[in-house]
Amino acid sequence: MPGREQGRALTGLVVGGRFRLGELIGQGAMAEVYAAVDQNLGRDVAVKVLRAQYAGNDEFLGRFRGEARAAASVSHPNLVNVYDTGDDVGGDGGQGVARPYIVLERLPGDTLADALRGGRLALDTVIDIARQVADGVGFAHRRNLVHRDLKPADRKSTRLNSSHSQQSRMPS
Repeated sequence: MPGREQGRALTGLVVGGRFRLGELIGQGAMAEVYAAVDQNLGRDVAVKVLRAQYAGNDEFLGRFRGEARAAASVSHPNLVNVYDTGDDVGGDGGQGVARPYIVLERLPGDTLADALRGGRLALDTVIDIARQVADGVGFAHRRNLVHRDLKPADRKSTRLNSSHSQQSRMPS
C-alpha cells in the first residue's frame, strides 16, 4: 500500500521546526495522520499531512488549507482542537515540494472503530456516543462547517468500555 510506504518515509521528520513525526496512526483519501511530539512544549500531538501526490494540485491545497482554517475556527468539548498549520513537510521523493500539515490535539484512548471490533456496546454507551457526536457535529453545522467523511475511526474516547460518562471527540 503506497500510504504505508510514504508513512515510513516521514517517520522521524521534524516539521515546522518543532513537531517530530512518529508512527502513522491514520490515513484517508487526501492525507495521512502521524503521532508526533511538539518538541517546544513536550506534548503529544497528531500531525495531518497532505499526501505527496496532491501537493502540487491547487484544488487539493485549497481544500486542505480551508479544512485547517475551518477546524481552527471552532472550539467545542466534542471536537478536536487545531494547534498549528504550515507547509514544511519533506519526504516527497526528492521533488522539492513542501506539503501542508495541520497539527491537532492528540487524544488518548481507542476509536469507536476499535471498540466495535470488540463486539457489541452497551445501550447506554451507544446513546452517550450518539449524543456527543450529535453535539459536536451540530455545533460545527451551526457554524456552516460540514464534516464530509465522518466514520467510526474518527471518533475517539478515553473510556469507550466504561459505563461512566465519557468524553469523546472527533476532528471537525
